[in-house]
Amino acid sequence: MKLIEACCTHGELWEIILSSIKEAIILSDTAGRVLSASPAVERILGYKPHELEGEDLSLLFTSEDVSCLCPNILHLAVKHRRFDGELMLVRKDGSRFVCSMSVERHVDPEEGKEILLFCVEDVEKRRELERTAAGSHYQDLIKIANGIAHEIRNPLVSLGGFLNRIYKTHSGDDELMKYHDISMRSLRRIENLIAKVELFARLPTPQLEETVIRDLIEELAKSYEDELRKRKIELHLTVDDAVLLVDRNLIAKALAIIIENAIQVLPGGGRIEILSRSMSDQYELSVIDNGPGISADDLPYVFNPFFSTRPDGVGIDLAVVRRVAETHGGCVGVISSPGEGATFYLRLPVERRRSIRTMRLSEDHGVKPTLFTFHKSP
Repeated sequence: MKLIEACCTHGELWEIILSSIKEAIILSDTAGRVLSASPAVERILGYKPHELEGEDLSLLFTSEDVSCLCPNILHLAVKHRRFDGELMLVRKDGSRFVCSMSVERHVDPEEGKEILLFCVEDVEKRRELERTAAGSHYQDLIKIANGIAHEIRNPLVSLGGFLNRIYKTHSGDDELMKYHDISMRSLRRIENLIAKVELFARLPTPQLEETVIRDLIEELAKSYEDELRKRKIELHLTVDDAVLLVDRNLIAKALAIIIENAIQVLPGGGRIEILSRSMSDQYELSVIDNGPGISADDLPYVFNPFFSTRPDGVGIDLAVVRRVAETHGGCVGVISSPGEGATFYLRLPVERRRSIRTMRLSEDHGVKPTLFTFHKSP
């Protein structure tokens, strides 16, 4: 408390302290109007300190948390109940991120007014560093793949140009045109491979939005109707209408890869099932096929980059699925035995909407704890 009194008395001391703190520090009145902010808010939230001054704190909360979570945090702080927990905020550019927030009530010694002190840390950055440290070899492989893709793409562009020139100048030479067509097919195959490697190496940061999983899967299934009918493959969906906070495009891409893998192992027809299951803190999507299955020797490696059991396979697609799952805080896996088909599952974290996010707190609720914690699934 003496430090806060000194900071209020000596503005320069306050500025020096704020500049040295890596977390974003925000001061507001008890109604949530921002009074001042530290320089770190620009790095973490995208706003310059002066851009937040005078604004309502609800500006930083997601649309689903404006009506309950934001006012509840203010309510707890005003009632001398410290808030500590992880939640999702919104940056200036509209992107969402998971942060660690602590909120305390203090009194401005100069004016005698109550002020609220918010401390915000970008948890995603810390987790990313932890993942990098834990999987440095995997990250090195991603960098190498990205470098190789870049180095190969440039000469391919030139090669494609030369082939097109040959086509225009020797279009009447049947023998040459045959070799031209073979070369173009090989070139397109290499370009497709490079595109896959680039997706794996440069997977975009998930742009999370509320998504009805059943709608996503039904839309995806429709895109395969003709191919499934042609291959005499039955597709059965048993998926509920759960709403998850995910990147719709990335999850659709991951599921499409698993579905296409299932189609490839059923050249003579068969059956594919897509099932959903709610777990305690995860939501599981399974794609089950009645194909030949996977050997026990291969199972541990199917999600590794550049591992494939097919002669013409590259081994990138399932590695992309793994990266999509991990960037969502989830995981992937496979259960299979030779001759018994395979079950690929994708598990995603479920947002646990606790009462602080769904119900406004008031005097009638009789909140007793002096420390209120809220933690979001990692």
